[in-house]
Amino acid sequence: MKTTQTLLCSLALLIAAGCGGGGDLDYGPLGTLSGKVTSGGNPITEGTIVLEKQGGGGSGGAEIQSDGTFTVTDKIGGIPAGTYKVAFFPPTVEVDEGPNSPPSTGFKDMPNLPEKYRTFDTSGLTVEIKEGKNTHDFDLVP
Repeated sequence: MKTTQTLLCSLALLIAAGCGGGGDLDYGPLGTLSGKVTSGGNPITEGTIVLEKQGGGGSGGAEIQSDGTFTVTDKIGGIPAGTYKVAFFPPTVEVDEGPNSPPSTGFKDMPNLPEKYRTFDTSGLTVEIKEGKNTHDFDLVP
């Protein structure tokens, strides 16, 4: 369960880091990313796509919609241009730990979201974000 809690904390931190306010910071060119997530050609209908900029300096994430589509953007109008590592997380659910323990939070069981795509280290996926609108689809091979 500690691995799940660590992943949940990492996910929250990554999304929060990508959602900072504008202020007077210069983020350079900004882009958005839209696309569709499938597994074996069938849409992944829930979860989150998370991006982490290689070398640091940015992250972002978006909820995956019921048709498999997503749009990664930010309060500042986009995320900094660059190359991003990509991972996908199932939605979180309440987990019953037994009668003597309070419920905890874990990831929903999603056999169609292969385990290897749930961390940046194992997904092997990257995407290049350029200034403006970007489109990229992901087919997660089982």
